[in-house]
Amino acid sequence: MQPIRILDKFALHLRLDLGLSPKSVEAYVSDLRQFLVQPRHQTEAATIAPSSVSRGDIQKHLDRLKRAGTVNRTLARKISALRRFFRFCADEGLTDRDPTEKLETPKIGRSLPKTLSLGEVETLLASPETENDRTMIRTLYATGLRVSELLTLPPEGIDLEAGLVRVQGKGGKIRLVPLDQQTVQMLKEYLTSVRPRLSSRQARKRLKNSSAPTLFLSSHGRPFTRQGFWKMIRRAALKAGITSKVSPHVLRHAFATHLLERGMNLRSLQMVLGHSDIATTEIYSHVTTTHLHETVKKYHPRSKGG
Repeated sequence: MQPIRILDKFALHLRLDLGLSPKSVEAYVSDLRQFLVQPRHQTEAATIAPSSVSRGDIQKHLDRLKRAGTVNRTLARKISALRRFFRFCADEGLTDRDPTEKLETPKIGRSLPKTLSLGEVETLLASPETENDRTMIRTLYATGLRVSELLTLPPEGIDLEAGLVRVQGKGGKIRLVPLDQQTVQMLKEYLTSVRPRLSSRQARKRLKNSSAPTLFLSSHGRPFTRQGFWKMIRRAALKAGITSKVSPHVLRHAFATHLLERGMNLRSLQMVLGHSDIATTEIYSHVTTTHLHETVKKYHPRSKGG
């Protein structure tokens, strides 16, 4: 099988079997094409068959990338793409060995996500001027949804009697997220008095071509845009006196951090956040550990030379 055809088949595997997003699939394929299709001369390129690749070939490729100034984070992603690809080739019987075995991944610094204290969140939740804005920000923090999940959530995606949100996340995966009673009450009031006003007859005309109306609507009766929602959160943060940059993702981080600080285990948090890999969730344990170190340093008598 030609290398290019193998890449097409691998892309289908990533999308259909692993549920990766189109952007992630595109990045993997681009990384692999860079390795498998290499220029011989200015006008000619050579394709490399996976069965002929050795660990030395991959190491030479990585060394070339390093000399070209490729940063460790990008190198780690390219190595991940190569590992996935050659495991796939082995499973398909296209090669009898994995040249990525014992390949070292460059160390990259783990950047801790920005978050907010509980006090800052409480001030932020009280700062929006309209009930619509308050309900949206409250729901985002109460569920830890990604901003895209919140803005595309349909009205039937919430079950207020059961206190649950049904979310379709990355890769089309469905998960259920519990709602606290205060958020349930706010959503009931929103659905009873606010949303009907926003989705008036005039607004419904604007939405008549939409096959999936969203739960939350702007003041014009249209679905919220990401840009509009970001601006709304920033206005609320300024009014709350929060000087650090606040975004929808910062609220998701705050949601996760606060749950861990109060005893939720990582596996449960992984399910609520919709992470496919628990390693993604583990970064929040570093946030809470950092907070713990700072607290001990501040209050322990021995930390002040006593």
